[in-house]
Amino acid sequence: MERCKSTSKREGRWRPLVAISGTAVGAGMALWGGGCTALLNIDRFSVAQAGGAETGGGDAEPAGLYQDLVFTLTSMTPHKNHYFEYRVVAVNSNTIIARGAVENCGFGTISAAGIDVPLTAPRAIPNTGTGPLRVDFFAETRANTHVFLEPDPSLPLDSDAAASPSFLIKDHSWQVLPPLVDTIIAGPLPDGGTSLAHEDGKIQIYFVHNPDLVDIDINPITGQYNPPTGVGGDVSFSLSGLDKYANDLLELRVYDSSFTVGTTSTKGSPTQNVGLYRFPILSPSFGGGFKGMPPLVRGAGSSFPGIVGVIDQTTNYVVDVYIDANGNGVYDNPAMPNGDLGWRLYLTSDANGNLSIKFDATESGGNVDVGPP
Repeated sequence: MERCKSTSKREGRWRPLVAISGTAVGAGMALWGGGCTALLNIDRFSVAQAGGAETGGGDAEPAGLYQDLVFTLTSMTPHKNHYFEYRVVAVNSNTIIARGAVENCGFGTISAAGIDVPLTAPRAIPNTGTGPLRVDFFAETRANTHVFLEPDPSLPLDSDAAASPSFLIKDHSWQVLPPLVDTIIAGPLPDGGTSLAHEDGKIQIYFVHNPDLVDIDINPITGQYNPPTGVGGDVSFSLSGLDKYANDLLELRVYDSSFTVGTTSTKGSPTQNVGLYRFPILSPSFGGGFKGMPPLVRGAGSSFPGIVGVIDQTTNYVVDVYIDANGNGVYDNPAMPNGDLGWRLYLTSDANGNLSIKFDATESGGNVDVGPP
């Protein structure tokens, strides 16, 4: 699918959402208390001062062309140590124009007071050129394949019974239908509120884990099985030189580039965010990266996928890598003394529409203000 170069370059059958005073609230949804009474942040990271940079990089295109997608995920205990993925889907074409993942939901902050940290995909929502958009998202249970398995509503929401083999425990998935507005799913908010304070340039989704699952492989318009497809090829990555950053957060973001003609190694700035992959805590349990272990690999060369279906053929991309190098859970501008670490890569996809990222944290640089995660 060829995407408009001037702006974005892109073009549940069970439980719909309804809009109430500018905030969408899950119709008929209620708080679910089974084993999830505390609030679990998707990670421990706290977005604080951004050092004056625009989210996702200070030299990006004007923010008015895009909106950030901001998740607040709470009560995620059933998905401790499992994978989470979101997809931004163009409804008319049923294609995924942006996708992001968190490798592990188990490293969060539990707080009965509801203090938590959103997962932000900077400029993942284009304001023009795509038609209506929806957001699909899912969290794995015990299969841990990083591939969506349709939910089975006949099974307990958090079954650990020996009589229920792990291959029968399907994923949990939900959906936000257009028009995309600030949305509360299974609220209210911790303070009892039923609406979110809107922030310009952001689509906020406040989500409390609940049993009202939506099969995101079912087209919500036709009611027929019709999984959304990607617009192209995949992102694969190999991350090495991470020995010094054990237990720190790492986030990789892939953006369309403003430089659209010819190959480049130094030109272009980030436009739409098409892919995001977060390791909330760097750990050997993710498959490598420490004390002589092999690089941390997803996609080609790995049993787990990378960021699937978001890459066009022979197209320029901007890739940002961020590490919370001091582990304090606050974005300290990498361009400032004693800041965190940020790198920017300029890459071109191959003729098959695949983007290969080889990153070594020991290489020079690391002082790019890539913006907070």
